[in-house]
Amino acid sequence: STGSLAMPYTLTRHGFERTRFGKFDENMQSAGGIITTPVDMGRWLAANISNGRIDGRQAIPAAAFEKAHHNYLDLDIHAHGEHQIGYALGWRVVDAGRGTMLVHGGGFTRFATYMSFIPEQRIGVAGMANNSEIGTDAVSIIADAIYRTIASGRAIDQDALAVLRAEVSNAKTRYDAELARRAARPQTLPLPLEAYAGSYANPDWGTLTLSVVDGKLVARMGRAESAVEVFDASRNLLRIELFGSGEVVTPTVDDGRVIALEMSGARYSRAHMP
Repeated sequence: STGSLAMPYTLTRHGFERTRFGKFDENMQSAGGIITTPVDMGRWLAANISNGRIDGRQAIPAAAFEKAHHNYLDLDIHAHGEHQIGYALGWRVVDAGRGTMLVHGGGFTRFATYMSFIPEQRIGVAGMANNSEIGTDAVSIIADAIYRTIASGRAIDQDALAVLRAEVSNAKTRYDAELARRAARPQTLPLPLEAYAGSYANPDWGTLTLSVVDGKLVARMGRAESAVEVFDASRNLLRIELFGSGEVVTPTVDDGRVIALEMSGARYSRAHMP
């Protein structure tokens, strides 16, 4: 049952709208498939900080955490306000200015997470959002604010909250501009919607299905579902967002009929007409 879970919301030009919860038994794999609580995530970070020691006992062998935290790849990457200096097992190793920080972010469609800890200072922060369009930025912005608060020893005051709200608001403004840009694209495709509808199969990735629902195209792949957006009508390109990020879909047309779709470099051949 999903009754006690935070439900996902998408950001539209009209505000936040509740959307479909995309996790089911069939796709509850480890990538994007962890359902947790703030308390449990705190305990997980505490286990990482203490190398597996929880509630006064060694619950998990320390060697497992030591190997997971070891920097196996030296890097020098400046991106998204971070200076990544290495990569451990599932953890980005970051020079945070206040010490070496281990970071793991991610999410699933309409969800975003940001987990991090500073081993030397024995502090960690986990952020979770039930929106991905601005939530991806918001969880890291909020985590950084919490670290600054811990370092200063002062509670978050109204001035700090105002700065935090402004940073999140700026993220929303940037996404609003992106939505407006996409909405301005010509939406009339060169073929009728029914010409795109059907099932398309790839031997490695499975079946991608396009259907016409209430006068619009909808894409489905297993349990994943997405509205189909016109990416570039002049080039007959579509855009779908099945797994948390947008992907451009290129149809192959033969005699007025779509016979294949290409997505992420993989070709999906039409299996049958609808």
